Amino acid sequence: MAWSWKYRSLHDCRPTPEQERLLKAALSPIETARTQYQEWDRSWGGDQVQLRSFKFLPFLYPRAAELGISENRRAQIEELYRGNQLRNLQLLNTVSAILEEINAAGIPVIALKGLVLTEHYYQDRGLRFVEDFDFMVPVTQAERILGILLARGWQPAQELSPEMLCKRTGLSLQNATGQKIDLHWHLVNRVGLVQQSPHLFWGQSVQTTVGGVTCRILSPTDHLFHIAINGLRRGSPPRLVWVADALIILQKQPIDWNRLLLLAAHFERTLLLAAALNYLRDNFDASIPQQFLSELGEGSVSSEERLSFLIWVREGRGGILSRLRFYYVRFEYKRQTGDLAGYFSKLLRPYRSPSIWRTFFNVARKTLSICFRSGGAPEAASRNAVPLPEQSPV
Repeated sequence: MAWSWKYRSLHDCRPTPEQERLLKAALSPIETARTQYQEWDRSWGGDQVQLRSFKFLPFLYPRAAELGISENRRAQIEELYRGNQLRNLQLLNTVSAILEEINAAGIPVIALKGLVLTEHYYQDRGLRFVEDFDFMVPVTQAERILGILLARGWQPAQELSPEMLCKRTGLSLQNATGQKIDLHWHLVNRVGLVQQSPHLFWGQSVQTTVGGVTCRILSPTDHLFHIAINGLRRGSPPRLVWVADALIILQKQPIDWNRLLLLAAHFERTLLLAAALNYLRDNFDASIPQQFLSELGEGSVSSEERLSFLIWVREGRGGILSRLRFYYVRFEYKRQTGDLAGYFSKLLRPYRSPSIWRTFFNVARKTLSICFRSGGAPEAASRNAVPLPEQSPV
């Protein structure tokens, strides 16, 4: 079945053609890579490379000579590569001290994403820009970990509250030097399901070291699942490095496709996973079995999952009808999940004022701005989405 509508309508969740060329030049076999780089250089490789592509340039560094990159461009790439090396090493030193203290407290921890990929998959600290360090602890230990981090001078980006552990899956923190970490106590934003399966990811995790300190990391299958469903979400700026991360895992490690199917069904992330993996297979020839992709398309998807998929990957842009439909989808999703208060609170947050009349004026002005702003309507999502099977929880 054709899933093309899913990733064609992903907007900012997928790389631009310019970025796709760079990734293919970095990760494809050398003959294909050389052709892709030459095409990129002809179309986009002028003196001013677009800012959105800078994070992808260091991926070219190990094969700069084979690709025939000019001396000037190679010097630019090396500068970005060395900058990544220094920044990632500084973050790794900070993280090592945190992990040592956590280990001394006897608290298990799973390191996630950026630094783990850099150390264990890319095996090169200069290739990938790592913005922060993500790690997960058992929900029962989250308060203890938070206390350790606060004592070390880390400041939370969000307001702390007693119900935080129930309503959130994690918390972002930053230190005085601007380094960031993301503390997770759940891996997926389906808290009720996670609480019913507390050992779902821990049981498959692998013991290793990060920065010379013992910790655990996700299995390759779980890591691919986590990257795909979190990377394929609109944001500012978009987190497009998920494509390289997913491809490097697929290249380096075997995947348990049956477990991936169960995880997608259990956490109601089938549409996200299908869109991500079909995109990788169609655009990068990723080694993903067709039988697996077909099984993702057999069965039904809950209305809640459909709504959440639209919210995560679609922009509320275009004409008035597309914008109204987008806000209606968000409203309906929050209604079904019992969080209407949260919906209206977040919707009105940018327009609040000490004066109720000023708040009303701000909302009215924004409404008129949305209604009369020009722009083409985004591609409509298929009304006949391929159904998926209901499966038992993992």
